[in-house]
Amino acid sequence: MTNFEKLVQEKMKDPEFAKGYLEEKLKLDLEDALEMLKQKVLNSESKEEIVKTIDSIKSCIEQAK
Repeated sequence: MTNFEKLVQEKMKDPEFAKGYLEEKLKLDLEDALEMLKQKVLNSESKEEIVKTIDSIKSCIEQAK
């Protein structure tokens, strides 16, 4: 485990830090997933691949609730 990972693990014990950290991580994950979806649409990927990506994004959103 890296020093950074140890630091984050220690900081995650603080509920306020953990909440903010997880919210920001979710935002970044969603931005990445949306960019991936955009690229798949622009590259004319199959409908099945696009639906898989949409389902993945939906899953991220549901986990945040």
